[in-house]
Amino acid sequence: MSRTLHLYDNISKETVRGIIAEIIRINEEDDEISLNDTKYERKPIKLYVTSGGGNIFDGLCLANVIHSSKTPVHAYIPCYAGSSGFTIAISAHRRFAHINATFTYHDGSTDLKEIKGKLEDVELYVAEIKRIKGLCDELIVKQTSLNQKLLDEIKSKRIDWFLPAESALELGIVHEIFY
Repeated sequence: MSRTLHLYDNISKETVRGIIAEIIRINEEDDEISLNDTKYERKPIKLYVTSGGGNIFDGLCLANVIHSSKTPVHAYIPCYAGSSGFTIAISAHRRFAHINATFTYHDGSTDLKEIKGKLEDVELYVAEIKRIKGLCDELIVKQTSLNQKLLDEIKSKRIDWFLPAESALELGIVHEIFY
């Protein structure tokens, strides 16, 4: 079976479902093999990511599965990883970016048309989005050389922070650049 997965779309339940299932399946296979062969070395899963983002909940779900995978997941970013795509990419155990790749971090956005109900319902939804964004920031700080103060500064300016591959390498967002 292939250990190469692709995410070339907006982040949604539909786009992450199959990737999550494959990472879990590969981990289960590797667990079974390692029970019978104590010298077995898990071969990395290659995940190609080109995504401008999407649903923060679905993105964090995939990022959590990647981050907790016993089988190493290596992310390859041939073009761009922004917003939830950024969170997914940095959750990998090793990260590689094409020299022309771009990364984007921002405070996030949501479509409030999806929320129906009273003002309290909207406030609860916004509070939950902020909590999830905080979890994404914690993962970014843990996996890179970025710190929370810098992330908060970017969010306070309400800007999209674009990073070319060279800057991503310097900030520990990626481990290597490929051509």
